[in-house]
Amino acid sequence: MRISSGEKKGRVLKCAQHSPLLRPITDKIKNAIFSILFDRVINAQVLDMFAGTGIFGFEALSRGAENVTFVDKNYKNIKLIRENARKLQLDKRIAVLSRDFEEAMEYMEKMKRTFSIVFIDPPYNSDFAFKTLTHASFSSLIKPESLVIARVHHKTNLPVFVNNLPASCGSKQAGMSVIDERKYGEAKVYFYKPTHDNPT
Repeated sequence: MRISSGEKKGRVLKCAQHSPLLRPITDKIKNAIFSILFDRVINAQVLDMFAGTGIFGFEALSRGAENVTFVDKNYKNIKLIRENARKLQLDKRIAVLSRDFEEAMEYMEKMKRTFSIVFIDPPYNSDFAFKTLTHASFSSLIKPESLVIARVHHKTNLPVFVNNLPASCGSKQAGMSVIDERKYGEAKVYFYKPTHDNPT
């Protein structure tokens, strides 16, 4: 895996051994997402859920993100993320949570963590993306200007509206709505933003 752009452009990351549950994001999808993000990534606080190899988070750091929190329950993935962070001299700009995604969200809620960009990239053969978006603690991690990105299998359908955000993000019916949806081969990528209105 290679960083595509920014301060660490061209740097190669150490990869984990192949696993059927690990589907590293391709350069095509990664670059397409960051093209959409554009300068939103600069000084962003990024949450990389189901981080796996961590390539999304490291790309964000290279492109100017302030910091990245990586979440993955696989110890080997976490160890690799820490090694790559040290190799890239980015270890002071990361936090790593080796926990189940639900436990991690509950912990971050208690710590009052919020993020401007959230990337959700669970195993294809799971409903973890839906469970993450609708988890009671997820709403506390989102700012009014946040962008939430979820990569799933192209046959997986996520809701166009998630009514789980607190009134502080807008109104009594604040939630997240899909603002864009892209298909890349076997992958589908959803983009959510906080909204005041339920489209249904």
